[in-house]
Amino acid sequence: MRIVYLGNYNQTEKLSGPEKGAKRLFHQSKLCGHDPVFLEYYFKDYEDCNFLKRLFGFNIIKNDPKVIRAGIFRTIFFIMTFRPHIIHIVTYKRYIIAILFLKLLFKSRIVVTFHGIMKYEINKSRIKQKRYDIIKDLLLEKLFITKSDLLVFLSYVQLEMIKKYYKIYNEKVAIIPNGIDEVFFNKKKQINRTNKLKIVFYNGFSHEVKGVNILFEIMSHIQNKNVEVFLLGNVPAGTTTSYTHVAMLSVNELSKFLSDKQIYINIAEYEPFSLMAVEAMASGLITIVSDRVGMKRYIHHGENGFVFNYHDKYQLLSILNSILEREVDLNTISKNATRIYKKLNWHDVAKLYFDSYSRLLNV
Repeated sequence: MRIVYLGNYNQTEKLSGPEKGAKRLFHQSKLCGHDPVFLEYYFKDYEDCNFLKRLFGFNIIKNDPKVIRAGIFRTIFFIMTFRPHIIHIVTYKRYIIAILFLKLLFKSRIVVTFHGIMKYEINKSRIKQKRYDIIKDLLLEKLFITKSDLLVFLSYVQLEMIKKYYKIYNEKVAIIPNGIDEVFFNKKKQINRTNKLKIVFYNGFSHEVKGVNILFEIMSHIQNKNVEVFLLGNVPAGTTTSYTHVAMLSVNELSKFLSDKQIYINIAEYEPFSLMAVEAMASGLITIVSDRVGMKRYIHHGENGFVFNYHDKYQLLSILNSILEREVDLNTISKNATRIYKKLNWHDVAKLYFDSYSRLLNV
């Protein structure tokens, strides 16, 4: 099967969730015997970019599997000559608007993975965008829905959210979660209760939906102070805290960082999936998430993690107190949590995509 992946290919291992999903799926497609090409644009922030390259540039970044960086005209020409069976849009990039408008030139089936919902996220962004950029983002999202043959969502939580903004036909929908890198699988994890419990909270880098202020309030009520909190991501401006702030880490750095932590908390008002949460589970952390987080369906409350009602923050306080007062068997929950890797390793997740491709081509 010939497959073109469209988006941006991050050559480092300091990856956002969408970048990680795109990169892992691309490489799995090669391992599984397909003929993939990752086709990315000459983005303005690339050092070797100029106006002519954004139009006509063409550079093979790496081979086997092939990654190509091309201007918009060379991108269109390559797709027409390569004649892929599937064009899979794996990250949101505005240049893809042109590809979607020219869909009739290609005989390919178009698949798009929704990592977020622009209509929701624009109002939550910490970084205010220009009006023209917002219009392009909303146009791109609308074209995703109207021009694609298959819409992939990461969870049912995300699907229900996007239905508040667009009419979505269920026959065009697939629910496929993110996968977990093997480096996170820590089946030998042991939680030592004689030391401080180390809590990880991921606050993200772009949206005010992670609930860090709720965390601050909850932790102020914790009577047992034998805890240490680590914040990954941005801290709200003007916030003074004794918590340890951690910048973005590479995959291996993140795996090593999680290896000696015990608890992961996600208090998001809404999150399509939360790759960090399932990576924490595979690492053996006691994972606590709000019921607005897409990966919640993989947690059996009290068995391999905990789910609390976002609108009742004191449920989170009760869970933390029960852990700190040794009312739960942390090592049993930790062991059960690591089994998530058997369900969500990238090989099996990629197969869900390939099966969806096959069904689409046989319609």
